[in-house]
This record gives sequence, C-alpha cells and structure tokens, in this order.
Amino acid sequence: MAKDEPGYMTVLFDRRYRSCTYVIMLCALFNQLTGINAVNIYSNTIFTNIQEQNGGGGIGPRLGSAYLGIA
Repeated sequence: MAKDEPGYMTVLFDRRYRSCTYVIMLCALFNQLTGINAVNIYSNTIFTNIQEQNGGGGIGPRLGSAYLGIA
C-alpha cells in the first residue's frame, strides 16, 4: 500500500470516506442477493429447457450461456 492511500480502518470509519464505502458495500450486497450466481451456474440447463420448449428454435445452450457471460 502506498503512503498516500488510506488504511482499512480509515476507509470504514473516517467521515470523509464513510458514505462512499457504505454505498459500495450495499451495491456488493445487492449484487449477491439478486441470485445472479444461480442463473450463471444453471444457464446451460435453462437454455436447454428453453430450446426444448420452442422445438429447437432460437439460440443454443452454449451460445446462450456465452451471451449471458458477456452481458
């Protein structure tokens, strides 16, 4: 860590950094609570089921999972 960078305790509790730190922590918490990891893990199965229900039309499971990863 460089000399001009604040430490962990300073970032968490100093008045100057407190609001920014808490906003970022809330963003990270919201990201985890949305369940996007479950969608990413089961994306291949999800796109396989979509393809089977549509009679083979649309994008395939591998391409759908790739698009999801890019997005």
